[in-house]
Amino acid sequence: MLELLSGIIIFIVILLLIGALIALPALLPPIRKLGQRSQTVRVTAILVLGLVSFLVSIGLLTRVAAEVTCIFYTLPFHNNNDYVLTEPGPMGQEQRNRRAAVNELWVRNIMPPPLRYTCYTGDPFGCDLADKMVTSPTWGGYLLLIGMGLVSTSGCSALVWRFTRRRSPKQVEVKPIIEQL
Repeated sequence: MLELLSGIIIFIVILLLIGALIALPALLPPIRKLGQRSQTVRVTAILVLGLVSFLVSIGLLTRVAAEVTCIFYTLPFHNNNDYVLTEPGPMGQEQRNRRAAVNELWVRNIMPPPLRYTCYTGDPFGCDLADKMVTSPTWGGYLLLIGMGLVSTSGCSALVWRFTRRRSPKQVEVKPIIEQL
């Protein structure tokens, strides 16, 4: 149980770090000063960088899921391995088959569950292999993916909001020179 909890915490921290990395352009002086002066610029920066953070995190999560699925599917102890990726022939053919399957799984993981049964990459072998690897998609898993993307988005948006907030000038107490003597 502790391993699962620590894994979840590490995963959330990684997503927040992605959001923080994408929020860094808001620290550039021109963007920061414009955001401090104009509420519209501030909201626009939050929305644009938050959207970029969401898309990057979803893209990374789905790519990792496709790679892991392909790795576990092609292990020698897997019983449902109808397609052998190490077919006789040049080494390039083996890599092409694996790349085609991973690319097809990646695009399918991004799509909502009802749209996952179409061949998106145009490679018939990759699409057929992806059909064999993929399990039945659920809305719960897709909404969990969206929720994980929103973790990165919320972290990015909070940092952009903080970077572009108006700062009140520090009040400096001025004492007359005569009192200081």
